[in-house]
Amino acid sequence: MDMYSTEQRYVVEVDIVPSISIVKNRVYSVRLPNFKESSNKIEHEKETIYRRVGSKTEPVSDQNYFYQRDRDGRREEAEHCRYINTPDICQDLGRKLTMLITSGKKFIEKEKWYILVTNKFKPDDLSNIDFLLNMNIFCVFDFYPDSKLSGLCSKNIQHHAANIHFMQNYKIPSGISIADFVSHLHLFEQTSWIFCNGRSDYKGNENPSDEMILIKTKMTLLRESVSLICKQILPKGTFTVVFLLTSPVEKPLLHTFYEFFTDMEGHEDIICISESEDNYQKWQCFTEGLCGTETVNRSSVVGMKMSHVDATPNTCLST
Repeated sequence: MDMYSTEQRYVVEVDIVPSISIVKNRVYSVRLPNFKESSNKIEHEKETIYRRVGSKTEPVSDQNYFYQRDRDGRREEAEHCRYINTPDICQDLGRKLTMLITSGKKFIEKEKWYILVTNKFKPDDLSNIDFLLNMNIFCVFDFYPDSKLSGLCSKNIQHHAANIHFMQNYKIPSGISIADFVSHLHLFEQTSWIFCNGRSDYKGNENPSDEMILIKTKMTLLRESVSLICKQILPKGTFTVVFLLTSPVEKPLLHTFYEFFTDMEGHEDIICISESEDNYQKWQCFTEGLCGTETVNRSSVVGMKMSHVDATPNTCLST
């Protein structure tokens, strides 16, 4: 700027970061202004679509290719990753998880039991389950047939002994008392792993089924086993049920929620943990019909990576 001039000039940079809610299924073209010295006028160029390539902005030469690329999917994924990796968000979810796991107390009560309901885990997630190994787990309802070979069960038995059961093991024979039944299955001695959809490594007649066959053939056994645990073995208020939505939610898992919700007479001690928004949406659509959207959201931790869940301060999860 000329030191003798009173005129001031500024450069204003506008950085536009459009959200997926605005740009989904849309492509915007522009007509850039261009000053022509010959005519001493500003003329606009033809409409052009531009894209960012590294540090440069280049015109799109092949529009058909540009339209076909999965731009929306990649933007949605980027926005989701940015959201769940924001420190403040992670801290808020961590505090919420701590409150849910401890029922609002500073530490996990030593007398508190946990029941897990789960399905297939991603390999990366299996490297972040220390928080589960440190919990006082009474039993696991596992719908993943390969769990003992490559799932959560395989990781657990590397550290803790487990009773390997099927749902039919939870039918009390006539003339047997609850105390004798509990003693026979060693229920309070080590975690019981209940394979709800067969076992791929089992040589007996326990083959995995698709979700519809599973509903037709195993839901009565599920109902009986949940009822036995909730009403005759574990007193109300002494346990919390944790649904780990680590894979797409199928109908048997929703039926399991219904059985626990019914036998526990409410949602008070049921928690949901889901990194995936898609998995949670299906879960929410079903469960909110039973207990309301607010209750479901209040008892759910959504969008938190398993590595972040595992890093939740040990002041509560390993006590």
